Amino acid sequence: MFNLIPSAFRTEVFAAVVAAIFVAGIAIGRHQGAASVQADWNAEKLVTAQAVTKQAARVVAVVEAQTAVTQESDNETQGRIAAVHRMYANRVRQPAANHLGTVSAAAESSGDPATEPADAGPVAGGLRPESWSQLAERCAVTTVIAQGWQEWWSNVEKVQVTP
Repeated sequence: MFNLIPSAFRTEVFAAVVAAIFVAGIAIGRHQGAASVQADWNAEKLVTAQAVTKQAARVVAVVEAQTAVTQESDNETQGRIAAVHRMYANRVRQPAANHLGTVSAAAESSGDPATEPADAGPVAGGLRPESWSQLAERCAVTTVIAQGWQEWWSNVEKVQVTP
């Protein structure tokens, strides 16, 4: 068969066939390589989208759980504060220790710790005249609030850790 092709063209034909095989190999390799890269890219995009969706669902769940914890903790704390106020409302109010003689009704008001800041009094140093039971009531309310914050934070941390 090679005898039909003159010898001068045999090397050229052989080189052309080798070149054609080489070019075909490169074309096939590029096509398969591009398809492989595109498949890898699509798989990575799918994994990323799934991770984003999962994280978004987790964030929504955590926010809802924290909102529930906050509401529950607020309700419990408000209930405890109300119980403190009821307990101290049933006690007999004593006049403030620094008042001499009779005290007007306006000066002897029980005062609401929620509306009156501790430094609202007329006494030097920001102190206000109040009885021992008023001071005890304010301290009890402050303690309830601090305990409420501690319980709230503890419950918020539990929500964040739970998968």
